Parts: sequence; C-alpha cells; structure tokens
Amino acid sequence: MKNLAPLLLASLLALAPSTAAAYCASVTGLAPGIASPSGIELPKDGGIVVGAFGEDVPLPIGDPAVQPNWRMKSGDVRARPKIVTLAPGLVVYQSTARSGRIDLENDSKESIAWVNATNRARPVLDAPEARTAEVFAASGFTHIDVELVAEAPKDAIAIVLTDKDGTPRSWGLVRRKMKTQQAFAHNRCQVVPNGSTLSQSGEQIRFFWVDNAGRPSKLSKVVSLRGKPNVPGLP
Repeated sequence: MKNLAPLLLASLLALAPSTAAAYCASVTGLAPGIASPSGIELPKDGGIVVGAFGEDVPLPIGDPAVQPNWRMKSGDVRARPKIVTLAPGLVVYQSTARSGRIDLENDSKESIAWVNATNRARPVLDAPEARTAEVFAASGFTHIDVELVAEAPKDAIAIVLTDKDGTPRSWGLVRRKMKTQQAFAHNRCQVVPNGSTLSQSGEQIRFFWVDNAGRPSKLSKVVSLRGKPNVPGLP
C-alpha cells in the first residue's frame, strides 16, 4: 500500500469482478491507497483521503478503501476513525483529535499517512465550472472527459461525477495544470468498486471537487453528457 496521489485514476464502472474475468486472462484487483498528501494542516472538518486503486492483488470483497481495522493515532492514543464515503471507492478517515500530529495506521500499526490537526477553519472549494462533458469508448478504453472553465484549484485532489440529484457515480484524481479532467476512466481488464456507474450520453450530470482534506465542494451546475450513446459496461 503506497501513496497514490501523483497517479492518474483508473476509475469506476458498474461491473462485477466476475464479469471482467470473463473478458481477460488475468484481472488485477483493488487495494487501498492514500490519495491526499501527508503533512498538511488539517482543518477541523477534514481527514485523510483513501481510494481504491488497481493493483495485482486478489479480487476484493466490498470497498477496499474502507478498512475497519485501521486506526488514527494521536499521541499515545489509537482510536477508530469515522469513515465517510465520498464516492464508490473514495472515502475520508476522520479523527476526533483537534491538535498536533495525527497518523493513519494500517493493520500492522504502521503509519501510512499523517497530518497536523488544527482548530482553524478553511473554506470549502467553489463548485467546478464545467463547459462540457463527453463519454468516449474505443479499443477497450472508456473515459469521461470534463472540459472546465479553469484549471483545478491547487487544493483539489479529485473530481467526482454525480447524477443530477448529486448522488456520486464515479471519480478521478485531479490532473494538474489542465482544464480537462477525467471523471471516469476504465479499461476492459480492470476491476472497479461496487456501486460505481458508467454515465451514458444524454444523461444530466454534475460534479464536485474533493480537497486535500477530504471535503467536498459545492455541486456544479447540471450539464448534459455528450458522446456515443449506450456505451456498454465493457467495450
């Protein structure tokens, strides 16, 4: 398990691992990875973001980002974190500690991420301003590209795609210094978290940012998804 913040997302699809296995001789599994940077000043409503990322491990049961045996350590105290789901395969681990260093520890009590907690408030990010969104499917690769008015804010680490009512469907790690972000990316030999949905052309969708402390921004305005209609689960 490693810090995966620099990587682009191999995102989400409503597809059971057994279905993917029928297409591919071998299928990678999913494992938890740290999505937010260590060492940040953590606002009182923040936490450490963990995602489910493709890795050569056995196929998972449930959401690999949710690890009930992980603990938040503050001083000599280890406590069960509050785990808040942001999207399928993307969660934030929160601690009740309000000052000093907080470590997220795995099952072996190894520190895998840390932050400096403060009582200071920090405003959440403004909503993404999306010009267009389009779904592409070719040669076994499906992705949804979002064309934005501006580059992602510096504190944003992920963009989440939702339905028109705000229910999360898929997400992607932020690509720096780019106005085009991918809110979904998938190739036919990946497995992805249960509960994910591949949005289809013509659907009304929205977006929100997740900042480096795991806090969602406000929702964007509704946009109509363009592109090839009726993209199947696996092209």
